Amino acid sequence: MKVEVTGMNQLIRKYESQIKDIDKTIKMALQEGGEVLTTVTRDEIKRAANRGYSQGNLARSVLPTQAAKNRWGYFVAVRPTGTDPKGVRNGAKWGYLKYGNGRGSEPRDFDTKAVKNSEDRIARAAQAVFERRSKLK
Repeated sequence: MKVEVTGMNQLIRKYESQIKDIDKTIKMALQEGGEVLTTVTRDEIKRAANRGYSQGNLARSVLPTQAAKNRWGYFVAVRPTGTDPKGVRNGAKWGYLKYGNGRGSEPRDFDTKAVKNSEDRIARAAQAVFERRSKLK
């Protein structure tokens, strides 16, 4: 899933002179945003998979990665991890839920809904981290 928060560059520029370790602050803001997206994604999975047979293993398996930086910038990934008690990979169940399985299971676009429903909360969480860190000086 990809969430792009508009205004992050302006936010970074605004606080860059006030915050000593801007890289650490960016990673902290991403971690906060990842937690928000994780919570919203779990809720959307529960709604999409509520067909009477779901035991919630997929929703519980969704976790954010640690914030990291690559050549394109900073990022956090929110993804399913591990397997359920029967040995079925949660990543496969994510795919079946999102795209259907071709045998009567309809696609359910839970991840797009999660991104849409969490964008504002992620931006507010990032803003709060920058404000907290700017006061620490």
